[in-house]
Amino acid sequence: SGGFVDNNPRDYTMRTIYENLQDNGRSWKIYFHDLPQTLALANLRTSLAHFALFDETFADDCAAGKLANYTFIEPRYFDFLWLLANDQHPPHGVLPGELLLADVYEHLRASPLWEKTVLVVTWDEHGGTYDHVLPPAAVNPDGKSTPEFAFDRLGVRVPALIVSPFVKRGTIDHTLYEHASVPAFVKQVFGLPDFLTARDAAANTFEAALSLDQPRTDTPATLSRPTGGASALPVGPTLRQMSAEAVLAAKAAGAPSTALPTDLQTSLVALSHELAAVETPVMRLVHLAARTASEHDAAVQVLGAAARLLGL
Repeated sequence: SGGFVDNNPRDYTMRTIYENLQDNGRSWKIYFHDLPQTLALANLRTSLAHFALFDETFADDCAAGKLANYTFIEPRYFDFLWLLANDQHPPHGVLPGELLLADVYEHLRASPLWEKTVLVVTWDEHGGTYDHVLPPAAVNPDGKSTPEFAFDRLGVRVPALIVSPFVKRGTIDHTLYEHASVPAFVKQVFGLPDFLTARDAAANTFEAALSLDQPRTDTPATLSRPTGGASALPVGPTLRQMSAEAVLAAKAAGAPSTALPTDLQTSLVALSHELAAVETPVMRLVHLAARTASEHDAAVQVLGAAARLLGL
C-alpha cells in the first residue's frame, strides 16, 4: 500500500504487475462492473483500453479464446436498480457473488483456453470471521512504515481457491500464501525479470498445487445454482442496453437502494470524483465535498465517472 494505512483518496503511484507484463510483451485486461477500483493506481489511467465491462465482453472473450495473459475481474460494488452488488462486501448478500464465481468458472470451462488457464479466487479481507491462528510475520515490502504499523506481518486468513484442470481432485493446500503470491506467480509463469517489492519476492507461488502431468477431464462443465424463493435474483439487461427513459422508469418503480453508502462505497465515490473531468477548480471542490445520501446516489456518481473516463 505504499506505506499508507488509511483509505483516504489519493493517487497510488507504485509500479504494478500490469506494467511488468506490458513492458515484457505480455497482455493484461481488467473486467469491471461499475467503477474499477484499480483506477486508484494512477499509472493505469494511461492504459484505459485495457478495461472492459464484464457483462458485455467477458463471456465473448472466453468463447473466442481471446483472454489476455493476465486477467483481473472486479465485482459490482453497488446495488443499482435490478443490478445487485456481487462483491460480497457487507451488507450485501453472499449469493450474487457466488453466482459471479459460477459464471466466471463456466465461461472459462467452456473456453478453448481452459487447459491453459489458472483461476485464482481470493478475498481482500476476512469479513469479521473469527480466526484462531495468529497472523504470521512477513517481510516489509518497500522499507516504508508508520507509527501505527510496520508492514511486517500478514493479516487474518482469507479464503482462496486455485482452479485448474491440473489441480488434483480434492486438494487442500496448507501452503502459506498471501496476496503477493498472485503477482509472484504471474512473474514466474511469464518469466518476468523483476519483482515489484521484497514482499512478492518472498511470497510462495502456486505451482505445487498444479501437480498433474495431464489435464483432468472430469471437471464439471456447469455448477449447481440455487433457484426460487429468496434465492431468486432479478435479471435485466445491461445498462447500455437500456434507454434513459427505462432507467428512470425502473427508479420510479422503487428499485433503487436507499441504504447508506459503506466506507468502501464512499471511497469509490471519492475516487470517481478524482477521475471525473470537471469544468473549474471550484466545481471540482464542490464534487469532492459532496456527500451521497444513499447507495443509489453513490452508484449514479461512480457509473457516470466510469462512463466518461472510459468512453462507455
